[in-house]
Order: sequence, then structure tokens, then C-alpha cells
Amino acid sequence: MSKASTNSAECIYPWEASGALLAEDATLVGPLFTRALRGAKAIREFYGTSGEVAGPLKVRWHMNKHVETFLIGSQVVGEHNVHSALWLKRDGAGRVREISHAMRPFPLLLPYHRAMKERLAELIPQKRWTIDQSDAFTVDADENASRTKLASDVRFFSPILAKPLQGAELVQFALEGVSKVLGPRRLLSEFPGDGVSGTVWEVAFDGHRVRGLTVVVTDQVDMATELITCMLPFPVVERFYYKMKTINGERAGPEYFPI
Repeated sequence: MSKASTNSAECIYPWEASGALLAEDATLVGPLFTRALRGAKAIREFYGTSGEVAGPLKVRWHMNKHVETFLIGSQVVGEHNVHSALWLKRDGAGRVREISHAMRPFPLLLPYHRAMKERLAELIPQKRWTIDQSDAFTVDADENASRTKLASDVRFFSPILAKPLQGAELVQFALEGVSKVLGPRRLLSEFPGDGVSGTVWEVAFDGHRVRGLTVVVTDQVDMATELITCMLPFPVVERFYYKMKTINGERAGPEYFPI
């Protein structure tokens, strides 16, 4: 079982939050683009630029399991907090060799996306910022997917909604609706813990890979009081946002779907 620690550390480079080094052949499955970024130099440039745009990542929780680390934290874009969840995988020497970095909420990420795209134009080709129509990604459902027990006042911090949803009935309705749209989910990693746990999963949405990182905060009787989900990559999450807005936008209103 992983042990979640509350962490008030700030960092530009996320691997430093766990005291690790970055492998020279590391890969970043990033929040904004549809193809992985490869090589330590390019990854350092991405995070250095992110720090210029949104400041350091303020880590809220930190979980370790064998050669894996799960982080969740926030940065500031304009007047708003944007949130990140990261899954770091290390090699036998303890160096981080793969990073999956997902963010939320989509409506508040637009200024960050624009600034990063402009500053990283030479590093990341234009085609990586858009959906590759040649993708054909599918997943099979995990038979042992567990159902979270929700506290009556649970809050769901959605990857696409500008405001959290609150209340067990509303959150359960939202989770079931999202599940119908996204389809079967494949579990990639779990970080079980006492009070805070994390999961990494992926789905095929309209034939494109979506990776999600979810944190569940539970009370003393193991009922969820907070659900926090970040998703990647931005171009596919954008399509998911507008799909859900078509379904629920009129009912929820502009405070949840502001764009």
C-alpha cells in the first residue's frame, strides 16, 4: 500500500518533488499535445517554460509505490488555479524514465495552452497540438473496476467543468454520464492508501487515447469526500468537453460550461 503524504513543496521540475533525477532518454506523455515528448533536454524545456507561464507546481499530495510516484498539485494561470496530476515511473537506477502529466479543468486551461503553444513552437511541431485522425485506439474494460462509495457531501472536481459538483446524488449521476460517453476503462496503476488513493487509467474516446489520473480522498469510514480527475491530452479533452456540453450544457449552465 502506498502512503500519501501532504506536501507543501514547490517545484518547476516534478521529478525533483520525489528527489529523483531525470533519465536522459525519458518520455513525457504530456497534457497539451498528442505525441510523447522524448529526451531529457526537451522535457526540461517544457517544464521550464511551464514555470514561466504558470509558476511552480505547488504539490498537495505525494504517493510512492515501488518504482512509481503519483503527484497532485496546482499552478496559477491569470487569476485561476489549474491543477495537475502526474504519474512518474522510474528505472532500476531510480531515474524517472516516463512521466504522464494530466491537467484540469479544461475551460481554465485555454490561456495556459495558448501561451505554451506560442513559446514551444520550435520544440513541438504544430501537428502534435491537434488530433491525429489516423489514430485508432481501443481498450477492453477491466472486470475488477471498483465502485467508489460516496459521502453525502462529496465533491467532484471534474477534468472539464469549471466548478466542482457537490452531493452524492449529483456526483453519481455525473460519473455515470461520463462513463457512458467515455466507454470502457483500462486500469494502468493503483496507489491504494489510507485516506488518499490514486489511480491511473485510460479510455478510447472517439478512437483516440485519453489518459486519466484520479485521486480519491476518503473519510474515517472510507467514504469518498473528494474525487479529483485530471485528463490528457488537451485536443481530445477539448472534444470531450464539447460533447458533454451538448448533453448537459443547458441543464448545468455557463458557470460549469463557460466556453
